[in-house]
Parts: sequence; C-alpha cells; structure tokens
Amino acid sequence: MAFIDRPALTDGLAEADLDYNDKAWSLLYKALLDGLGADPTNFQLTYPFTSWNWPETNVGYTSAAQYDFCATMPQWSATGQYVSSGTRFNDAYWLFLTVIQANTTDPQLQQEIADQQQKVQLAKNDYDIVFAQAQMAYLDATGGSNTPTFDAWLGTTSGRSWALQLDQKWNIYVQEQNNLDSLVDQAVTPGLADARSQFVDDSFYTKYQDSNLSKFPAVPAYSISQSS
Repeated sequence: MAFIDRPALTDGLAEADLDYNDKAWSLLYKALLDGLGADPTNFQLTYPFTSWNWPETNVGYTSAAQYDFCATMPQWSATGQYVSSGTRFNDAYWLFLTVIQANTTDPQLQQEIADQQQKVQLAKNDYDIVFAQAQMAYLDATGGSNTPTFDAWLGTTSGRSWALQLDQKWNIYVQEQNNLDSLVDQAVTPGLADARSQFVDDSFYTKYQDSNLSKFPAVPAYSISQSS
C-alpha cells in the first residue's frame, strides 16, 4: 500500500514548517504519479534510491540484497526516507496469524489455544529482545552502513555468537508455534488453518543466496518487476 505519512510535531521544528514540508512532499508525490502513470495503491516513493543492480541468480534462489530490500519494512519517515527497520514483513504477518482468535465450541480447547498463544508470544518476545541486541551490535560493527547485510554479518566472527543465540531462541519459538498449530487445526475458524499452512508451504519459498553464507536458508519469495 502506498501512502503519505503525516509527521508528528518534534522539538525544534515549527508546525508551520511541518505543514509546508508535508504539502510540498504531497505535491511532488502526486506529480510523479501523474507523470509516471503509477497507481498510488502500489507505488511509494522512497529516498535514498535503491540501485537496480541485484545480481542474477539461478531459478529458485534470491540474492541477499534483493530479498532484504523486499522483505524488510522501512522505518517511519515523514518524507519517504528509506531506512531499514530490521523487521521483516513476513514475520509480522505470521505474528498476525498467531494472535487471531480461533473459533471453537469446545471451552477446553479454547483455553488451551489461549494459553498456547501466550507461550508463543513470550517465545517471540525473547527472540525479539536478542534480535534487537544483535542489531545494535551490528550497527556498532558496521557504522550503520548496511554493509555487509545483517544476515551476512551474522556469519562473520563478530556476529556468530549472536547467530547462535538467535537460532536457539528461534527454535524455541518454532516449537511453540508448532504446538499452537496442532491446536488451531482442531478449531473451525474459516480460512485460518489454510492461511497458516500456506505460510509454511515451501512451494512459496525461495533460497536466500549470499556469498558470505555457507548454506541457503529458505525464505518467503517476493515477486518483483523484471524492469526498473
């Protein structure tokens, strides 16, 4: 979804300045939409621009740079400035699926699902805490240059200990998710079990290719235009 964010008031920036910048950005955005014939439902202007130089890969593989750009959500910006948040869209979507209230007429099953959802959330919180700590270490090590990518950095000497911690926390989270899946499959919420099964269906996945990694982990695939 494309949108124009309205900035919140901040210290040292007058409301009039914010309003002027917001209007100027909106006019520029509209002019680009009109000039390019783009659709505001699927076009968003970001800066700094991303070079269209992702390497060609074999069928079934996606380069690290391409995947990281497509999957990672940007931080909020009043003027569309692109800065990675480190949070993946697919992770956020999966978390959304886990908190949907499953519909069942069995009160015992309902309680078991609610209890297991709490366990899933606690496991995810533990993972997110370590992930945030790892990101801070990554930023310190790279000076915020985004080079190498975060995933590639985890394979380096300075990032390997964080990778081990993340793997451990992630495995616990996955196990709790699997326990929740088995309970949700017994409920009758329309479409929920199907959505969850499609999310983990590896036919919708691609292999993450990075020269700094010794293996190719499976990640959700994103479709992109073949022309810039």
